[in-house]
Amino acid sequence: MPDCPLCRIPRFLMKPREAFQEARNEPLSTAAFTVIPLILVFAVLVTGLGTLLSPAIVFGPMAPLITGSGLLRSGTALAALLVGILLIAILCLIAIVVKAAWLHLWVFALGGRLGLEQTGKAVLYAAIPILLLGWIPLIGLLAGALWAIVILITGIEVLHGISSGRALAAVFLAWFIGFLLFVVLPLLFFLPVRVVGPVPVE
Repeated sequence: MPDCPLCRIPRFLMKPREAFQEARNEPLSTAAFTVIPLILVFAVLVTGLGTLLSPAIVFGPMAPLITGSGLLRSGTALAALLVGILLIAILCLIAIVVKAAWLHLWVFALGGRLGLEQTGKAVLYAAIPILLLGWIPLIGLLAGALWAIVILITGIEVLHGISSGRALAAVFLAWFIGFLLFVVLPLLFFLPVRVVGPVPVE
């Protein structure tokens, strides 16, 4: 595999099985150094696009003042942009760590015994299409997510040495159970309860 981190990206996109086979014995830091630059670029693109389409995303209540008075070129606006970029990058890293830990529970349950580090590498490399396309509203995010799922399943299969069926099941269970626990249940809990009183007797 090429030493240049950026040279590795097309291989994971187009030939993920071969790329993961070559990445079996590499440290987690190699995957991190490959993906972190993409996270920074993604954060810049999302922040820039958000500033153009909806400045309130980046500047909050100060958006009318900043965009209306030409302060977008000022130091204050630049600082706000940098903070926005930093926050998005940190959120991406947190999401990758949480996803890797959560997914590893299901990988382990389905026979993956080669360690959290292997799951972490699979999650990091699977994030590549999302980071490349996810800043594009709707279509890019959807295409990147679908592409990422294919890469993730392949990565879990190859790096943990389990069948494709088990890898698919681990990814599906992690997503489905996570969706139920962190989306459906909170929605049900916070939904307003409608109290039905006694029906009046005529």
